[in-house]
Amino acid sequence: MEQAKSHLDLRLQRLTALGREEISEELDKLALEIADYLDILRSRAASRPSSRPSFPRSRRSSRRRAGPSSSSRKARSRTRT
Repeated sequence: MEQAKSHLDLRLQRLTALGREEISEELDKLALEIADYLDILRSRAASRPSSRPSFPRSRRSSRRRAGPSSSSRKARSRTRT
């Protein structure tokens, strides 16, 4: 019985090592793909004209909707009923 358990443990260790190796290979492959995608994004950003208008911060904040937020309106409507 002990010998069979030892044999199964050894097989499990081999399978675990194989699984780790596959995961490591997949991780390396994904890291290369990510690096390629980042290079593509960088090259696209570098090739874009820099004449895009940049808005001052105050103008962006004025685009926000004035008045109470939707969550406060919901809370008030619940108290009315």
